[in-house]
Amino acid sequence: MHGSVPGRIRVDPMQQRQRSTGLLLRRMRANRGWSQEALASRASVSPRHLSFVENGRSNPSRDLLLSLGAALDLTLRERNELLVAAGFAAAFRESALDEPSMAPVVAGIGLLFAHAEPHPALLLDHRWNILRFNAGTAALLSWLGADVVGLLAAQPLNVLRLFFDPRGPLRPHVVDFEPIAVGLLARVEREADLEGDPVVRALAAELRALLGPTSTKAADPGATPPVMLPFAVSRGGVTLRWFTMLSTIGTPLDLTAQSLRIETYIPLDAATDATMRSLGASAPSAE
Repeated sequence: MHGSVPGRIRVDPMQQRQRSTGLLLRRMRANRGWSQEALASRASVSPRHLSFVENGRSNPSRDLLLSLGAALDLTLRERNELLVAAGFAAAFRESALDEPSMAPVVAGIGLLFAHAEPHPALLLDHRWNILRFNAGTAALLSWLGADVVGLLAAQPLNVLRLFFDPRGPLRPHVVDFEPIAVGLLARVEREADLEGDPVVRALAAELRALLGPTSTKAADPGATPPVMLPFAVSRGGVTLRWFTMLSTIGTPLDLTAQSLRIETYIPLDAATDATMRSLGASAPSAE
């Protein structure tokens, strides 16, 4: 007997790819809370055409996908994912930190690290792994009793696991741990929902388990709301206080460049500054 197998439906690879691309685009749009009409308007495409793309009835061009990705403010990693799903080559490369093209970025990070001394500064990737940190970070961890050399050997070292782990060097010393942890967890869960990264989603679940049950404290309606939550640690009767700033690279065209985050710690009082200066910069940095 010749011909196709009875009862088996032949799947057109082109249609399958269109459906997969459409479903991915719809998920990315829905995760950001955008309607089809709003996205179509911003991307200068008709709502009908966008609907056809999302339903797998139209084969989108590379330029259209890039336009939709820009309109949705997708990460470069997500834009590549959308292109590859549609059968196109990725548009944005991912460079290693030691590649010549990254030299200006690495030099800029070095300047930020030096400027932050003697206070902590960390270089993080998009999954909150610590890529490098300055001498101020090592000095603080050493003061808290951490084995800095051992931490350096435990790669990848994740700053959120370091913060949330009850057996780690940070959590036992953090003042008002819970509100900071709840805010951080909400951010990680939001990032996991937006980008759909299974590693970040697993990290969020791990952090929620480490956090455990949280208390619910009603806010004082008459109190002035704070502009930020300070990060404070206490040991031996000495309390150090900072607020943190997360910096990213402007207008990146590389996956690594876009994913880098520089977290710097700004002292909230003269006592914190004086204590950190007294600790010195003798501890090793992760260069």
